[in-house]
Amino acid sequence: MVLALAIGAVGGAVFAWLRMPLAWMMGAMCLTTVASLARAPIRVPTPPRQFMIAVLGIMLGSAFRPEIVEQAGQWSLSLSMLFVYVAAVVVRLARFNVEQGGEARRHFHGLPTPTAGMILATHYPFSQTAFFQQYLGELPWPRIMVITMVLTAILMLSHIPYAKFPRIELRTRKGIAMAAFLAACTVLAILLPANWFFPALILYTLWGLLRSVFLGLMERLPERDPLLDVPESADTAVEPRELDYHDLTHETAPKDWKENSS
Repeated sequence: MVLALAIGAVGGAVFAWLRMPLAWMMGAMCLTTVASLARAPIRVPTPPRQFMIAVLGIMLGSAFRPEIVEQAGQWSLSLSMLFVYVAAVVVRLARFNVEQGGEARRHFHGLPTPTAGMILATHYPFSQTAFFQQYLGELPWPRIMVITMVLTAILMLSHIPYAKFPRIELRTRKGIAMAAFLAACTVLAILLPANWFFPALILYTLWGLLRSVFLGLMERLPERDPLLDVPESADTAVEPRELDYHDLTHETAPKDWKENSS
C-alpha cells in the first residue's frame, strides 16, 4: 500500500507540474497503471480502496449542477453510448477477475480497461496541443470520440489478446532493443505527455486488433492458449526408453538382469 501511495503521489505531482487536467487523479492512475503492467508489487487493502471509491464518487457527483441535468436531453445519444461503455467496463472487469485465477498471463484477454479509460481521458490534453490544432482540429471529433467509445467497448469484450508490459532482458539483442524502446517511450511521456499518451494508446489498440486480423487471415493463430505465461510443452512425440547404468557403476546388478544378459 505504501508503494502504491508513493507512486500515485509522484504521478499526481508530475501531472500537476505539467498543468494537466485532473492532475492528481489522472497522474496517479497513469503511473500506477504503468507500474502494475511492469509487475510492481502494488497492493491496496479492500477497506481503503472502498473508501477512496466513495471519495471519488463524491468529487465527481459534486460537479453536476441543475443546469447540466436540464441539458441532459440534448445528450441522449452520448448518454446511451456512455451506458454501453460502462456496461462493457463492468463485464470486462468481472471476466478478468474470473479468468485470472492467480495464474501468470502473457496477454490481456481483450483490450484492458485502463487503456480504454485513458484513451478517453487523454483526448482533451491532446486536443489542446499545437499539432492537433494545426492538422487535426477541423475533424468532427465529437462524433469520432463517440465511435471510439463504442469501439473500445467492443474491444474490451473481444477475445483479442493484447500484450502486457514486456519483460526487460539485457542478455539478448531483442531484449536490449525493447529496453531502449521503452526508455524512449518513457522520456517522451515525461517531456511531451499531452502529445504522447493519446496517440500511443491508439497505436497500442490498433496494433493488437490488426495483428489478430493479420494472423487470422494468414491462419497463423497459435494452437495453445496465448494468454498463459507458461513455457511451451516439451515434444511428446519422442518415445521414452529405459536405460541401465549398472555397467558404469560399482553396484551389483539385479538378479533378473544377470539372467537376461547371460
